[in-house]
Amino acid sequence: MFKKLFENISQVSYICVINSKMIVMHLIKMIVFIFTLLFYTNSYAQVSQTKKDSLLHIYLEQSREKKIESLDNIFEYYSRNNLDSAYFFNRLLYDQAIQVNKPKFMAVYYNNAGVLSMRKNDLNKAENFFMKAIDLAKKNNLENDLADYYKNLAGCFRNKNNLNRAIQYMFDALKIYEKTDNKRGIASSYNNLGTLYLNIDNYKKAMSYFTKGLHFVREENITQKIPIFYFNIGDIYKKQKMPDSSMYYYKKALNIFRTKHSNYDVSLIYENIAGLYVKFYNKPDSAFIYYKKIIEISDDDNKKIGIYSKLGELYSYQKNYNKSNKYLYNSLPAFKKDNNWLGLQFVHFYLYQNYKALKKWDSATYHLENFIDYQDSLKIQDAQVEIENLESKYENEKKQLQIEKMQLKQEKEKEIKKLLIAGLLITFISLLFVARNLFLRRKKNRLEKELLNTEKEKIEQDLQHKTRELTSQALMMLQKNKLLEDILQSLASIKNTGNETHKEILNLKRRLKRGMQSDKDWELFRQYFEEINKNFFKKLKEINTTITSSEMKLAALIKLRFSIKESASLLNISVGSVKTARYQLRKKLGLKRKDNLYDYLNDI
Repeated sequence: MFKKLFENISQVSYICVINSKMIVMHLIKMIVFIFTLLFYTNSYAQVSQTKKDSLLHIYLEQSREKKIESLDNIFEYYSRNNLDSAYFFNRLLYDQAIQVNKPKFMAVYYNNAGVLSMRKNDLNKAENFFMKAIDLAKKNNLENDLADYYKNLAGCFRNKNNLNRAIQYMFDALKIYEKTDNKRGIASSYNNLGTLYLNIDNYKKAMSYFTKGLHFVREENITQKIPIFYFNIGDIYKKQKMPDSSMYYYKKALNIFRTKHSNYDVSLIYENIAGLYVKFYNKPDSAFIYYKKIIEISDDDNKKIGIYSKLGELYSYQKNYNKSNKYLYNSLPAFKKDNNWLGLQFVHFYLYQNYKALKKWDSATYHLENFIDYQDSLKIQDAQVEIENLESKYENEKKQLQIEKMQLKQEKEKEIKKLLIAGLLITFISLLFVARNLFLRRKKNRLEKELLNTEKEKIEQDLQHKTRELTSQALMMLQKNKLLEDILQSLASIKNTGNETHKEILNLKRRLKRGMQSDKDWELFRQYFEEINKNFFKKLKEINTTITSSEMKLAALIKLRFSIKESASLLNISVGSVKTARYQLRKKLGLKRKDNLYDYLNDI
């Protein structure tokens, strides 16, 4: 191959010497490109000989447009394998697009940049790139490209967890695909819409789009899409806790993927089948078989690492703690390298459980502390992402309002011109314009009402989402305190130890009690609570200024319908103390015996 490559370079060099210095510069760029292509290809992924020769042949052609198409294909390949390589080839594409000076190729560059930003989880930057690609496609009537960009933008909003916007853009893509009769685009849109509705637990609509898509790909003979719809229907049944139906559709998809030798898809189905055996059938041995199959066939190191952690979990359930620790420790370095805090939290929790069962208290304490640290870090990270999403949403809505104001201003200016012209025409034409204005006004009012209804629905959905987050936060605090109480009880049961060990145990108890009394969780809980219940604590203070911080916490838990026992665990006090605190709270609020404390707090 290298011999052939240098023969090609020699031939081109000869032509360059004959022609001009400008061609020499192009030769240098070409050589840099070829060696860079070889470096990235040999370093990160083995592309077939035929494919390499084909890409080089296309790039060596005189047509710049074909060079750009070749670079776009190379980018698409590397975007799934190596982001650094993908970024390099997209920059080459940008240079060529500037020289060609065609909006179509600049839109391709922006779309690719959005894909890269999304892979790096920089969602705000990805959204901006996709919007630029969409603007160029709209202005230049690039309908097929526009549909693809809408689809990518929908994926960006899905990753932002703004599923309503994602569904909206996915419908925009579907309309264009249907208009241009792009069958693969239509099939992809059905699949994506089904997945989005599945993510918001709308199983009826999700099933509707998956079955519609399955029927469509069968009719149009798009056979490679059939197993994808089988797999997604299996996901619906899994979410509805119908494991037999889920297993049936997973295996239908698996049979097709096996014939296509698609290891990635096969390993994904193996993982889901293993999950069914663990969660619904209580057959860990069957799950072991599928997890080990994934390790055998998978080329993705990250996938293997994830499976190691799941094997560690299974061995822990089977009380084979040493083997569990082996797999869990194997997964730790990769999780640390990728800053996968959720994975690290998971691994440290099971290592803590294993060492606790083995009564190795130092190791158990070490992993427990790591688990709590990563748990706190994850909460902070989630809060930061939520703040960034809210800021992005505010900026986008602000820009949208500015655009709408500008459009309204332009429309008003047009109306004034039309009215001036109408004044010179006969009364009949003037009446026609008046009628037209009335129609537009009614239409505008109708649209405004629809927008108000849509905004109201969005607010209600946001409120439900925040309520779920608040309840989840409280439950996590409950689980944390319960966990710490269990450890304290375990430590209290240890007797007949030496002085040094006894001192260490007392020190550990003090540290655990400090963890139970930490205000960090309460502060995060308070932030979520006040987002939903505005001025609740302020109103309590207005009713009675002597109400304490502990009584305000109790009032919040009562408003959320937590039982006395659950409140005691969250507040880290006894059940009797909670009852006394409730009595004191009722007294400070001036409630009579017949008054219901929950109803009173719920009305504040």
